[in-house]
Amino acid sequence: MAALFPAGDGEAPGSLLTDQRQEEAVSRAEAALRRAAEALAEGMTPDAVLTDVEEALDALGELTGRTAREEIVSRIFSRFCVGK
Repeated sequence: MAALFPAGDGEAPGSLLTDQRQEEAVSRAEAALRRAAEALAEGMTPDAVLTDVEEALDALGELTGRTAREEIVSRIFSRFCVGK
């Protein structure tokens, strides 16, 4: 997330979050990514942490106006046999 939304000095366009809604979206994304990373570190499989990853993507999509949920889900499930 730091690479996507780097801290800035306020001079460059888009370098700062402009309102509380954006700050909350970043906070939700960060919390969801933290949960996903912790679950992976505890040995959970990627498909098991998908809900947290989707939550982070949704929150970031609020900032960027883009969503990648279906593409990411398809990529994850193409690599893992779920339910077989």
